Amino acid sequence: MRDRSGHGRRPHQGRYLVRALLIGCVLLTLGAVGWAAVAYATHDADSRPTQQKSAERQAGLAPDQHPNIGRYYIPGYARIQNGTAVLRYTIEGAGDSTVADFLRTYEIGGRPRTTGPTEITYTDRVDGARRTIVIAYDDPDTDPTKEDIPARITVTAEPPGGA
Repeated sequence: MRDRSGHGRRPHQGRYLVRALLIGCVLLTLGAVGWAAVAYATHDADSRPTQQKSAERQAGLAPDQHPNIGRYYIPGYARIQNGTAVLRYTIEGAGDSTVADFLRTYEIGGRPRTTGPTEITYTDRVDGARRTIVIAYDDPDTDPTKEDIPARITVTAEPPGGA
């Protein structure tokens, strides 16, 4: 059978070639999308340190530095500024979010200093870094021995050997 041009090709042969090419493109696209999805799903977000993770580690507050606790506080702010880690936490003062639980979770002990009318400070060393934990209460009539009081906690940790 001859086509309109006079050549000996079948008239539907070109259509099959176009269909095969389109199917190949679709399969190639699906394969690329599938590969990207697998790569995204298996990407380990913890493989690169972030400011928060680096600051938590320097301050001795990273979850893997306290493996037997099972729960942790997430800082609202965490940065390393001029080599010093600065983390800020908000304690609700109710349920699981108390100052006493924060201190117990991160094994912060010792005798605090009163550094203001609504502020107490703990100072210690963790992995060679000098760490200062400042607990500030909003209410000037706060009794820091009570557990159910909202507070703001600021943790600073100089690098080992000083800033």
